[in-house]
Amino acid sequence: VVVQEPEYVVQALKRGLVTSDSVFVLVGGSIKGDALRRIVGSGRVWRIVLIDARIESSVSFFPFAGARLLEFNSVTFSKEALFSGNIFPYAIAIARAHFQERADFSTSLFTTELSLRSSVFDQEPDFSRAGFYGTLDLRGSDFRKGLDLRRANLKKLSAILLEDMNTPIGAFHVTWEDLRGGKILVRSEESGFASWYDPTGDKYESYEKIYKRLRDNYVAQGDVNSADDVMYELEWRRDQIRGGLLQALYGWLLGYGYEPWRFLAFVIAPLILLFAFVWYWGHYPTVALILNEKLGHDSQFTTATTRAIGYRRLKATVFDHTSCGIPLLARIWHVLFFASSVLLGFRFKKEWIHTRNKTFLVLVTFEYALGLALYVVFAVFVKGSEFRYLKGLLGF
Repeated sequence: VVVQEPEYVVQALKRGLVTSDSVFVLVGGSIKGDALRRIVGSGRVWRIVLIDARIESSVSFFPFAGARLLEFNSVTFSKEALFSGNIFPYAIAIARAHFQERADFSTSLFTTELSLRSSVFDQEPDFSRAGFYGTLDLRGSDFRKGLDLRRANLKKLSAILLEDMNTPIGAFHVTWEDLRGGKILVRSEESGFASWYDPTGDKYESYEKIYKRLRDNYVAQGDVNSADDVMYELEWRRDQIRGGLLQALYGWLLGYGYEPWRFLAFVIAPLILLFAFVWYWGHYPTVALILNEKLGHDSQFTTATTRAIGYRRLKATVFDHTSCGIPLLARIWHVLFFASSVLLGFRFKKEWIHTRNKTFLVLVTFEYALGLALYVVFAVFVKGSEFRYLKGLLGF
């Protein structure tokens, strides 16, 4: 049924002249909110389409008992639009609509999709205690007074589309924990959804624009931790979409610059252990003397020579610690302290440089230079907000 006078449909519903598989289409003109509510709730119109129409008065869709599909295209809601308190088992498609007054979606459950694409909201809509189990499409929408999704239930949300969504900077309120993990997707008209595991459909530039705007939004709110988490996920998407060994190593060793503890755990700590092993087996007497440890009159170090299997004979001098009078835990502490001090440059003293032992001098110099190089790498590639001020002081 395509009509210009919705009241005819209301009268037909009262007289039982509308079958359960009817479609109501209104192109142009206007409709009163009460008439639209009766059509929606009749249970006999399964699809309602409004195109270039105007709803003159407040409209409530409670209770929602009938239509499976609501499609509003270029519809103006001149008064309140109340979608609250309902369970919507089918998609709600609202495109290029204009909500001049409050739009209330509170306490409703959207089980498939709520699309508000390219719609304009003069007032901030109410999504408090609304639940989402499908997709929330906000592409191109303009929320002039802001949008607050903190009280909505987004735990079961499968996807949210934010391309070209507009709010004043800092006026989009949403908990990042509800969006993280790949829920932000890009949808193209040709190929449908594009997700992180489908590189052929992904557009990294689109993701970059969305995530950077989210970052700016959180920064404006003073939530720098969420801003860093947003950029971490953007780097993760870059890794998934574009790939590459260097990007993968960047994520594994530095958390894309936003998890610097990885650098300590996977680079610094193994290097300290490696050099501690070298100092323990190759140069412990020198290390012990440097740290001013008294070895005792009966403490002697003996040497043993090992040969590697192969066509070349490689000799390595190691120290036998069995005759050492220093406890094992103390020896381990000595080499760990020495290796950490040289690599990180903490409490390093000139007296530790022994020119008489050339091999020891070369190893100490190498470890110290390596530590300086690691400082530069860390300063260049770390991106977390907590290090931003320090990097500024260092000129990075």
